[in-house]
Amino acid sequence: MEIDRFTEVDSLLKPEEVITAVEQVILEVNGLADGANALNPFIGSDIVINGENPFLPKANSIKDGYTEAGKEMISICNDAVELAREEALNELNTLLKCVEDRLVVLESMIRSKNMLCDTLRDRISVLQSCDCDDPSHHDVTSLNAALSRAIDDLAELGVEKDMYLTKAEEIRDRIVSVKNLTNPVSTKFAEFDLAIHPAEVVSNTSTTSSFGSATAMRACQKALELASLDPSKVKYGKGWDWTLKDTFHGDCMGFVLQAYDAVSLGYDHYKGTNPIIAGNNLMEMGVFEKVPFTGVDSLLPGDVVVYAGDINDDNAHAEIYLGDNQLASAPQDKGMLHSYYDYADKGWSYVLRYNPDYTYPSSESDTEPGTSV
Repeated sequence: MEIDRFTEVDSLLKPEEVITAVEQVILEVNGLADGANALNPFIGSDIVINGENPFLPKANSIKDGYTEAGKEMISICNDAVELAREEALNELNTLLKCVEDRLVVLESMIRSKNMLCDTLRDRISVLQSCDCDDPSHHDVTSLNAALSRAIDDLAELGVEKDMYLTKAEEIRDRIVSVKNLTNPVSTKFAEFDLAIHPAEVVSNTSTTSSFGSATAMRACQKALELASLDPSKVKYGKGWDWTLKDTFHGDCMGFVLQAYDAVSLGYDHYKGTNPIIAGNNLMEMGVFEKVPFTGVDSLLPGDVVVYAGDINDDNAHAEIYLGDNQLASAPQDKGMLHSYYDYADKGWSYVLRYNPDYTYPSSESDTEPGTSV
């Protein structure tokens, strides 16, 4: 039997192992963020010579260098993980094809053996019904021996078939697990931006910068946390269970609402999660402003891109933009975190951008916008 070559499916190249291998690189990337932030005092220095901050050009240049180096290293790590995933899937699919081909051969062999057994039994039955003095009666012994061998062959083929069926199921399960593997390296793009620009994250003001408002940045951070949840804590489906904090049950707009902590912002969760209706409600509240979608380069972290279609269109969809061409949401077919280019052909209808002048509900005025109560 050829089953031996398929017994060690878990010994194949695993994306998880590559993820472990790049952890040290990610530590170095975090070091780059620390180095970049160490320049902030120089960038914000009050020292002025000849009407200019003498540190500003060089400090900004160095900080930009740190930023680009970090993003390049993250990109390399991300590509390595995805390449490992692709290679593992290719090898697993090749193995599955071999196993399935062998199962086809085994089925054919089992059918042939069964036919042989039926023929031998019929022949033996005919001979046994004849006169014992018939010379052909002596063939019964050899036919019984042949039938016994055929039955043994059938039993062995059955065992081999069961082994291959088990191995095929094991390989299919492994393929699903590799496809569904969350690539934590891809989250580092947005995390790195948050690390490089901490002022936008911790600020209590609602000043909008090229990196989005403080509340929008916190929504990005929450989106990353949701995308990193254990799969056992995630359940996809229409609507949104707004009572959950460290678990997610819902759809794409439910993901947006949970990331923005919409209930604390005053959103009535009973109004549902249709991306168009919920977006309109949030705009009426003043939480979001509607801006045209003109391409990925125009997006700020925290922006919610919406595909509207018809108001009753089940294909209506919403995603949070994290920066660096990364989107987060809850589509069942692509996972929570993915590249903007996974939806390059979506044809986004418009963008919902957090309004930095939004007035927090007076009943909860002591609570900062975007935080849980």
